[in-house]
Amino acid sequence: MTNEPERENNDMIQATQSSHANNDEIREWLVRDLVETYPMSLSLLSPWGVDTCCGGARTVGDALALHHAPVDDVLAQLAELVGSAQPAS
Repeated sequence: MTNEPERENNDMIQATQSSHANNDEIREWLVRDLVETYPMSLSLLSPWGVDTCCGGARTVGDALALHHAPVDDVLAQLAELVGSAQPAS
């Protein structure tokens, strides 16, 4: 069963699939939802130690900051990937 915050996050990702996501939107996505929807995003996250460990329940922004990644740079790369990639089905 999907809880309410998880459903809201999935709705947010689906809404941006039809347009280009920006850094602020991606910053608020849960890691697990980003990786599930855009599996290639893991190639940008894993060098910084960000993965779906612990269920990927942190937001992308929080996870990047926790791992001392250059948050704005990685978010810009993720936005480019999301804007050009086809979501996983």
